Amino acid sequence: MRLLQGMILFYVRFCIFLKVQKLTIPSDVAVIGIDDVSYADIYQPSLTTIAQPTEKMGLKVAEIILNRLQNKEKKRPSALSFRA
Repeated sequence: MRLLQGMILFYVRFCIFLKVQKLTIPSDVAVIGIDDVSYADIYQPSLTTIAQPTEKMGLKVAEIILNRLQNKEKKRPSALSFRA
């Protein structure tokens, strides 16, 4: 819950900053949130969000760590790709 409150507070402060600077969303500034938050549509204008497959990401990282601990995989992956 603290993270959610922090994100809301950040967004509110950011909107105040934009107002002081006489900038508007989306005319002057584009805002994108991460983690496909459920409250994104209550803002005006609405907040664009990107969903992350956090469960898949966590499982993949755990697999990599376990493989390295068991010496199955010697090299580090250069990049990981996740599809939702």
